[in-house]
Amino acid sequence: MGVLFAVDTVASLGGVPVAADDLEIDVIYTGSQKVLGVPPGLAPISFSPKAVETIKARKSPPQSFYLDMNWLGQYWDCYPNQARVYHHTGPVNAIYGLREGLAIAAEEGLPSLWKRHAECAQQLHKGSLLMNDGFFESDQHPKRAVAFSPGRK
Repeated sequence: MGVLFAVDTVASLGGVPVAADDLEIDVIYTGSQKVLGVPPGLAPISFSPKAVETIKARKSPPQSFYLDMNWLGQYWDCYPNQARVYHHTGPVNAIYGLREGLAIAAEEGLPSLWKRHAECAQQLHKGSLLMNDGFFESDQHPKRAVAFSPGRK
């Protein structure tokens, strides 16, 4: 099946444009508590058709019950003409929280959400430079994420 392209968008999905199909991302996942600002505990995930075929073609069992995407796919009722199976009791309250967070994001609109997050990132960047805390080396290339340099304490 080849190599799959997996992307962690835990700190970015919703805050910046991420066109998974255009970028040919096979597996993309996020966290509910970051940009969406809803209670923690959920990790929304999406698979490309290539990733689904790779999962279905797996020859050996996964190392963990929690990482068995085939079983989870059946639990989520992703596969037409296959019976749904039990995997776990879903976190119903967290799912309602995610639904509300997505509704709020949809009401605000993605362009507005992206703009608001870019403005917040600019304020963080400016404040970091004023405090000379070492997060950013200069104001030439502001980032929307913070990365610690090697050796940073």
